[in-house]
Amino acid sequence: MLTATLLAALFLAPVAPAEAREAAVIHAQDTSNAFPPSARVKVAFSLPMELHNLLMVATEEEPAPGFEKQIATYKDQITVYKEARQMIVEPLAWRFINDAILEGPDMPAIAARATQAPASLGAMDATGIQKILAALAAAWPKFEKQDLDSRRVSLQKLRLRLEKLAALFEPRVMPVIYDKLALTMPDAPVTVYPVIDALDAGVIGRTSAGYYLVIPTTRRPDMVILETMFHEMTHLLDSIQPADKRSIMRKVRASAKGKPASAVEEMLHGLVTYNSGVVLQRFGKPDYTPMVNASPSVGDRVAKYRNVFDGAWSDYLSGKIDEDAVVKALVGSIGAPKGTGTSS
Repeated sequence: MLTATLLAALFLAPVAPAEAREAAVIHAQDTSNAFPPSARVKVAFSLPMELHNLLMVATEEEPAPGFEKQIATYKDQITVYKEARQMIVEPLAWRFINDAILEGPDMPAIAARATQAPASLGAMDATGIQKILAALAAAWPKFEKQDLDSRRVSLQKLRLRLEKLAALFEPRVMPVIYDKLALTMPDAPVTVYPVIDALDAGVIGRTSAGYYLVIPTTRRPDMVILETMFHEMTHLLDSIQPADKRSIMRKVRASAKGKPASAVEEMLHGLVTYNSGVVLQRFGKPDYTPMVNASPSVGDRVAKYRNVFDGAWSDYLSGKIDEDAVVKALVGSIGAPKGTGTSS
């Protein structure tokens, strides 16, 4: 667990230029006052969701070294998961599964939802849902016997670390994300569920308790997990904005009509990826290296739009250009040759 002294040392490490650190601290003080405690995320963990992700990872063709022995207990359930993954094609089906697992409150209740899939889903998706939730319920007693206690300890330690980090950085970073992307705060609480094993970069959804984010943590430093949280939070906010809200993403989509929707969303996802790490660095922790710079694979995913992000978007974060100018630059970058998008 990170101590308060160590966290302070990490945050105050004199890596960035003095003027950049001073500006970040000043901005952090200003934005913290604009971020009400009610808007802050809650960090929790779900052992059924942990098991579900463990089984999902186990369906991969080549498990990581040492993982195959660990998952041997679940061989039959993994086979069912593999079959179900071939059947499920609609994202709504996976959303229903995640919602059902986090709605809980226990495994019998989760399993009982297998027959309650949305009527809009086809027969194959509905059958896939039933297979997944039945296999999850069948694996649960094995999980309780073999893995539950150790994973509970690990997740509890992780939850405490992330709570401390979120308390430090969320009031400094999220007001900037709300402001610069012109987003409205959610109309219900948001809970973050870290999982040890995961196939997806992140999952968002809603239950009766509010919105949720499921984020992977395996082999990721705590600050990278925090960046992932801001990334997924941005996607969640984008998906739940009121109908009349003119966010940056909506302005881009409206101005980019006529361009392929897939290209528009590719650029916007790149923007979220870039912005989450850069805002964390600029307004929260100046010596943090964003994933777009630290990870070659993440950097490659945004390389096509890096010029406009480093140029116009960076200028927009600094207050040098307004919303209309940055939207024009972002739209102009869609379909442009790699690395030639408008800088400002």
